[in-house]
Amino acid sequence: MAMQMHHRAEELMAQADALFLRGDGGGASSLLAQAAQCEVDAFFAAPIEKVRTRGILAASAVSLFRQAGMPIQAERVAHRFLAEEGVPDETRAGLEDALNDMRAEQIEQAQGRTLTPDRFEWSLKGNSIGIGTAPMALVSHKIDQIQKYATRVVEYVSGEPLRTQQPLSDRVRDSMSLLMSQPMAGSFRFALRLSVKDEQMQMFDGSKPDGHQVVRDPSEVGTKFFAVLQAVLDDDQTTLEAKVPEADYRETFVHLVRNMIPDGRELASMQVTRLGIDNPSIAELTPKHRAPIDKRIKSLRPTRAKSIAEHELVGLLRAVDLNSRTVKLGPPRHQRVCHAEDDFLMVADVLEGMLDDPVRLTGRPTGGTGFKFSMIVPASRDELEEYQQAHERDGGRLALEAPRSLPSPDQPLMLRSGEDEEAPDD
Repeated sequence: MAMQMHHRAEELMAQADALFLRGDGGGASSLLAQAAQCEVDAFFAAPIEKVRTRGILAASAVSLFRQAGMPIQAERVAHRFLAEEGVPDETRAGLEDALNDMRAEQIEQAQGRTLTPDRFEWSLKGNSIGIGTAPMALVSHKIDQIQKYATRVVEYVSGEPLRTQQPLSDRVRDSMSLLMSQPMAGSFRFALRLSVKDEQMQMFDGSKPDGHQVVRDPSEVGTKFFAVLQAVLDDDQTTLEAKVPEADYRETFVHLVRNMIPDGRELASMQVTRLGIDNPSIAELTPKHRAPIDKRIKSLRPTRAKSIAEHELVGLLRAVDLNSRTVKLGPPRHQRVCHAEDDFLMVADVLEGMLDDPVRLTGRPTGGTGFKFSMIVPASRDELEEYQQAHERDGGRLALEAPRSLPSPDQPLMLRSGEDEEAPDD
């Protein structure tokens, strides 16, 4: 009996797909609702010892009610399934996630916003990561880097020109925001979803306000978010150029993804799973990606004359001055000011995402303590310590002092623009 009802649900789903293809969304939703009810009936008809079967039927019923645009019914049956025996733990966790999603959607709707279907679930693993616990400074730093990347994807898909030093436009800021779910058990996991303001949905209607090409479908943001991330991690230049033809945006995305790569000390890996689509996609960010992406960034730099000897400088990034195009390394009493080369693409979000972390600069000494850099990427704490020890042994002038642990939370460092005293140009 249970399998007959399940097969009937499959027939109704196939008919609904055909109606969707013909543009009959209303008829398709009605068939999906009928299919969901068949799955509910099949669940209660299945023997209690058929745990796996009951789990599949429960998850299917909730999903079908949601696809049919019936969240209240989906929420009700999810609670009914959770109260029953013979439901596997993984299904219970999935039902709880679905209920959390539906509650979040209801809250957003009450505020005049809509959640897009894509959900990006991030899982952090490392020596300092426990089951559901992680250092707050580490997690907040990574979330900030993810948000910077996501914001740039939104701007790119929306047809905005690349920002280098300008603040985020009101148009983009008002149109979207990221919503974070509570951490979930098993390593340290959280999910992010895109929230769209209802009155800003005209941003996606295919018109061209203010002369900008705009997104025709909000889900395009999720697609671009994951496709660009995956292309950078795979070092797939062909796909990356196809997804992002504009060279300046492409370089910015490569840098923003590089900022997110774990250094292997506190954080060993970050896995992101894109959910809410037919075929979930998974990408993993690990320290092994550091060298290939650094090589890619180096290839983006203009060719230097062979007579110019380049050096590397490693230190803790303490401040950025966008107006004077400088960065400061090291603690206040031993701070070193480094100037960017004229052709260096100085994007605020890229540099801001590295503040208070070790960085590696590639460039040329310019006399005295002067240094001009054409490349800057995150470095690990181990690299910083090795660099310091080597130059201290050699009596070199490039060694910089830095704390061996994360900066204290009560000593935040903000991105600065023109407020620091400029060092003389070397």
